[in-house]
Amino acid sequence: MIKGLSHVTLLVKDLDEAKQWYTEKLGLEERYDVPLGEDFRWVTVGAKDQKDLEIVLHKPRTPEHETQLGKQALGVFNSDDCRQDVDALRARGVKITGEPEEQMWGIQAIFEDLYGNMFVMVQPPSGS
Repeated sequence: MIKGLSHVTLLVKDLDEAKQWYTEKLGLEERYDVPLGEDFRWVTVGAKDQKDLEIVLHKPRTPEHETQLGKQALGVFNSDDCRQDVDALRARGVKITGEPEEQMWGIQAIFEDLYGNMFVMVQPPSGS
């Protein structure tokens, strides 16, 4: 039986550059940066208040993986104040591709990471 999701892997060109972007631009915390052998590092980041889920930053290991950079599925980040968070992300240089707008599930905005991977930020409706 599935008990939950613990890790999501995201392809990135450069581990140090990606780790810096996710920690400085999004405010996530570094969880691990451990060398495993000569050419592999286990690098993870995550939200400070969500210890049970980590994003694994992973360099492509094959030419086929390289073609997937910037083409991964949308991830969804929760927000208490989507408009305020978008202003803060924009001030840090994050590319906002969808301005905050009302949806039936709350206020939603869309942004990209430094490789073109897209993410959604959602502020649930009041009282939910």
